[in-house]
Amino acid sequence: MSRYSNSDSDSNSSGMPILEDNIEKFDIDQQLSLYIPYVSADGDYIKETIEDFGFGKVKRVDCIARGLDDSTSMAFVHMDYWEENQLVENFQNRIKSSDKEARIVYDDPKYWIILPNKNPLNIIDMNEKITNMQSEIDILRNENEELKTNIKNLSWYKNLHETNIEYICNQLSLLKSSIYENDSKINNKRSRTSVLDGTCGYKSEAWDPSQPSVSDNSPTKNIWSNRLRSRDINNPKSSFTFNF
Repeated sequence: MSRYSNSDSDSNSSGMPILEDNIEKFDIDQQLSLYIPYVSADGDYIKETIEDFGFGKVKRVDCIARGLDDSTSMAFVHMDYWEENQLVENFQNRIKSSDKEARIVYDDPKYWIILPNKNPLNIIDMNEKITNMQSEIDILRNENEELKTNIKNLSWYKNLHETNIEYICNQLSLLKSSIYENDSKINNKRSRTSVLDGTCGYKSEAWDPSQPSVSDNSPTKNIWSNRLRSRDINNPKSSFTFNF
């Protein structure tokens, strides 16, 4: 940054100030914003601490809670401008260094680790993002409500189908029992009725074809055998005679 001197010795004849080339210039990044990973203070305290160290003018500090722990936040510090001096240059170089750690000791020995904010946002972009995120949240909430309703309906149909399946299983069990009883009755009737003997299941020796109708040793046969005489074959006139 160029500096001008107002002393008379450094003015030309026209009274206009001349550029001092011998004034030290510093390499200051005026676009640099800061990221503090862990803080337990609010934005106003962070802003006041940074300005008290003489680093420059803080434009705003954005604090975002880390997860469910409300006692710890991460802070994004946006500068309105940085001071032009050796202190700020050394501080910025340490912030940008990959092998050094920049710190701000706010309450010795307590300190904040300072990192470069690699994705700085202006307030307009942040508000737009917040609005978009809120819209997405509302959409997700509506979708969740629809899912809850669908799950409730599916649960009702599930219970209905389970009831129907249980009823069908009971009916099948009753049908199987009825079929078994009918088969038992049919088998009992078949055992009582024989197709071969036709006696309706009540056999006797008189109806058994394997038994002779009259035994060779029966008294009836013996009676008739004693009373009949054989016919004489040579005498055609001979006939059976009865002996009484």
